[in-house]
Amino acid sequence: MAVLDDKVAVVTGGALGIGGAISQKFAAEGARVAVWDIDEEASANMVAKIEAAGGTCIAIRADVADRTEAASALAQTLDAFGQVDIHVNNVGIFNGFWRFLDIPEDAWNDMMRVNLGSPFICSQLVGRHMVEKKIEGRIINIGSVDGEIPYQDFAHYAVSKAAMRLLSQAMALSLAEHQITVNEIAPGFILTELSKFVIEAPPFQSRVKSFAPLGRAGTTEEVADAALYLASPQASYVTGAILTIDGGSVIAGRSYIQHQYLIEDGMLP
Repeated sequence: MAVLDDKVAVVTGGALGIGGAISQKFAAEGARVAVWDIDEEASANMVAKIEAAGGTCIAIRADVADRTEAASALAQTLDAFGQVDIHVNNVGIFNGFWRFLDIPEDAWNDMMRVNLGSPFICSQLVGRHMVEKKIEGRIINIGSVDGEIPYQDFAHYAVSKAAMRLLSQAMALSLAEHQITVNEIAPGFILTELSKFVIEAPPFQSRVKSFAPLGRAGTTEEVADAALYLASPQASYVTGAILTIDGGSVIAGRSYIQHQYLIEDGMLP
């Protein structure tokens, strides 16, 4: 028996990147998957991939930061599958680098609308469904290690992910009485189609150990494995947790930089 047999999973932004890997992983483990995404072509390709591998998947076009569209996506999912057991808030954007004084208000508002608004809206809608149907469900938020680092060059992104972290924990407390768990995955540098222009560039490769002590970027499959754990029966007593998938980058931080200075100053071999 597969880990997620008889379960229905929604993955927002589930057509590409981390979301796509989670969609495929969940389907391979027996879940019927609903991909909520604005990219119709990529969504259709994801459905085809999952069905070719013997899984079950539907695609629903939705701007999940819009309550009306998210509610419609949920209604269509329930029409197709009857319920939702697992919900993954994966949708997120990054819209540029700016110093704090230069962040455009539109860029700030867009970041908060998508990165914070979509998990709030979708979790309310799906959470109410789970409570009404007495489903001991799982909500998994895809955050970022950047949610605990006060970056001066993209504060708007870091703030959106920091707020998502607190939202995840508040949701976990609120929904615990209904036996619904809420957890966050915080990826570091993960190789995707969108990030490879940075990760595969020589400057990143020459400094990769300063970003991740394991010496490489992570894969979308490694993040999907973490999501599968949080969705599985093995994580039934895990809620309000932050599962960091970053090759050690957060714990290295200042330690790595100080270590390099000691070597350069001749105090360490």
